[in-house]
Amino acid sequence: MSVAAGESKYIYIITNPDAQGTWGNIAFGTGTSSADAATLAGYGLIASGATLNQSHPSAAITTGTTFAATDRAQTRVWGSGSGTATLPAAATLGNNWFTLFKNNGSGSFTISCTGAELIDGAATKTFNPSESAFIVCTGTAYVTIGYGVSSQFFYTALVKSVTTGNYLLSSNEASNTIQEYVGTLTGNVTITYPAVVNFYVVSNQTVAGGFTLTLTTGLGYTAVVPAGQQITVICDGTNFLNANTVQAGASSFSLVDGTVGSPSVSFAAEPSTGIYRPGTGEIGISVLGTQRLKATTTGVSVTGTGTFSGGVQGGTFT
Repeated sequence: MSVAAGESKYIYIITNPDAQGTWGNIAFGTGTSSADAATLAGYGLIASGATLNQSHPSAAITTGTTFAATDRAQTRVWGSGSGTATLPAAATLGNNWFTLFKNNGSGSFTISCTGAELIDGAATKTFNPSESAFIVCTGTAYVTIGYGVSSQFFYTALVKSVTTGNYLLSSNEASNTIQEYVGTLTGNVTITYPAVVNFYVVSNQTVAGGFTLTLTTGLGYTAVVPAGQQITVICDGTNFLNANTVQAGASSFSLVDGTVGSPSVSFAAEPSTGIYRPGTGEIGISVLGTQRLKATTTGVSVTGTGTFSGGVQGGTFT
């Protein structure tokens, strides 16, 4: 064998059945080598010739689906009415898994977490039609990147169960313009909002039992939502302000009947005092949850004693 100038060879014995033996050699530093792109391609990567390129292939998603490790870097598209999907435990995917999601359907699509884990600080994330985002696993929770809010279905709703005490809304919860509070109250409830500028429509659908539901930022004016009613308010980052201060033009409005403990027209500082409708053809006035006056088609009845500084005239008294 010969070794040309600039070459290096590794010489080794293959077999030795006789004194001469059989030898082989390997030449070093000659020719070229390259990685096999097709062998290296995986989730999110595709071979294009000798190079690797990003890849996010799309596929339809069905309601009730649970995302899996194989959804890494894939695009999942919803194309029906309302639907749901579930994210697995974040620890099973690790701190680098992600997928792309788009709601191309005609209804809202809700993605839920497993157990007590959160997505954007909440147990669920609702995508309205035409909304989309990257969903990224942190290893302990999920976050969305580039969440696109629909210009056609801008408003989202929060339904939150409360019972008693203080509740601090997360930024994700407070981003819902429409808010509904439910549950049976066992004490006064205070909802503390982030100190941001926003507009809210808040409905109190709790079984109040005489207890109050108060909105606050912890910094300024508060707002009390009577049971069975809804309010529209503006938060200026500090105070909750009434969004309906002036009626323009001719208008009329209707109220719910209310109850003696939660009258339809009441006062922020005293929600159990006001006007309500006890029954057909009746108007009642409640003071601290007790009916003191009722007007009907036949007359007026007063509960309790009366003091009349100018006297009482006319009619027959019994």
